[in-house]
Amino acid sequence: MSIPTRNFSGVIGYGLLSARPTAAHEGHLYYSSDIKTLSRDNGTTWDDLTSAPITVNATDPGATGAFSFWLDISTPATPLLKTRNATDTAWIVLSPDLSPYMLASAITANQLAALAGTGTPSGTDKYVNNSDSRMTNARTPSSTLAHESTHLAAGSDPLSGLSPSQITGTAVVTGDSRLSDARTPTAHASTHNHGGSDALAEDAVAATGSLRTLGTGAQQAAAGNHGHSTTTGFTLFWDQGGVPVTTGRKLACRAPTAFTIASWTLDGNVTGSISLTIKVNGASIVASAHPSFTSALTATSSTLTGWTTAINAGDLIEVFVDSAATLTNFALSITDTRTF
Repeated sequence: MSIPTRNFSGVIGYGLLSARPTAAHEGHLYYSSDIKTLSRDNGTTWDDLTSAPITVNATDPGATGAFSFWLDISTPATPLLKTRNATDTAWIVLSPDLSPYMLASAITANQLAALAGTGTPSGTDKYVNNSDSRMTNARTPSSTLAHESTHLAAGSDPLSGLSPSQITGTAVVTGDSRLSDARTPTAHASTHNHGGSDALAEDAVAATGSLRTLGTGAQQAAAGNHGHSTTTGFTLFWDQGGVPVTTGRKLACRAPTAFTIASWTLDGNVTGSISLTIKVNGASIVASAHPSFTSALTATSSTLTGWTTAINAGDLIEVFVDSAATLTNFALSITDTRTF
C-alpha cells in the first residue's frame, strides 16, 4: 500500500464520526476522535485510510505498522499528519503544518495543548485542557479523599490556634452554649443551704437548715415588718328591763384597735322583729342594708352591701334601734379581721 501525498489537500477536519460532513471536497481529511480513524474525501464518499485507530500523541509512537498514521502534536500550534513507510522504519510527513487549514470543527489550541499530555485518552479516560476548574487549588476538596488527619496537631496541615495539650478530648467551637455563663445551671440547691459551699446570707442566730422565700404561706418566711391577720369579734347586748324594746340610741363603745367588719349576727330573746342602724363617729355605716329580722329569733349576714367596713382605733361605735316588736332584749355580734 502506498499513499501519494498529492491526493491530500492539507485540509483536515476533527470531531465525532457522526459529525463528519458530507463528502464533496476531494482531498480533504477528517479525523474521527471517537473511533480514532482517518478518512479521505474522494469527492463523493469518504475513504477509510486506517485499518487501525490513528495515533494522536506528542511523542513518536515508534513501529505501529506499515502505512499507519500518526497525528504529531509535539508542537501543538503546528500539528503534522504522518504515515509509516512500507518497511515500518520511519515516518513520512503527509501534510505540512496543518494549523492554517483546520476546519471550524477542527482541534482547538487548548485541545491540542491538552493532547500533548501523557497517557492514552479513551472514552472513559479523557484529557482535559488547562483551563478546567478541576486543575486549580480553588476547588472544593473531594469528599471521597479523607484528609482529616492532616488537620490534627501532628498532621501535615494542622489547624492554627490548637496545641496537642488542648485537644485531649472532643474539641468544641467558641460559640458552644456550654462555654457561656448564661447557660442554665445544673441542680445545685444544696450548695446554697446553711453550711453549703455557696451558702446564701442568713440569720446567723437562727442558723436554719435552708432559706425560705418570703410570704405568708405555711412554708414561707415572714418579713420583719409582716403583720399577722386574725379573725375575732365582739358582742353588744341591750336589755329593756322586761318590757318591749323601744327605738333610739341603745349601745355605744370605742374601737380598741383598727379592724375590718366581716359580718354581723342579731339575736332576740323571743320571736319578734327588729331593725338597727350602726353609726361610727355619728355617721351611719350600713347604707340601706340594716341588721334586722322580721318575725324571727335571729339573723346573720356577711353581705355588707354599701357598708363602710374599715374601723380605726378610737372610733366611736353607736347602735340605734329603728323599730322593734315583742323583743325585750337583743344582742348584736360583730365579726372582724385584725392585723397584729
